[in-house]
Amino acid sequence: MSIPFRTIQGLDYPILPSMIDTSKHLFDAFGSMETEISARWVVRLCQKLNSWGPFTMKQLEGFYHESRSIQETFWFNGLTTEWIVRTTGGYSVTDDFILRCYRSSPMPIERQEQA
Repeated sequence: MSIPFRTIQGLDYPILPSMIDTSKHLFDAFGSMETEISARWVVRLCQKLNSWGPFTMKQLEGFYHESRSIQETFWFNGLTTEWIVRTTGGYSVTDDFILRCYRSSPMPIERQEQA
């Protein structure tokens, strides 16, 4: 997987998980509120791992349960049709997933520099 880039002042920088603001909903990223909620959980896990993957379902559900008091099953809600793919190591996100999340909710540059 190649990591998508963003351009700032003529220079290309890779889009890292920390460059997406998960403090708010990923509005209009995937056309469905449920899918966008699931995408936000995936980005939050990738932020914790400091990587776009691969990650396992066990890691994702463990993170999901650790962050919530309710022990329910994590649902991809359509993300695995185009934006998350199964790999030998589990799951990885596609470039399109990264771009959609970043375009919907980029972390302000000032907050990126603090991280």
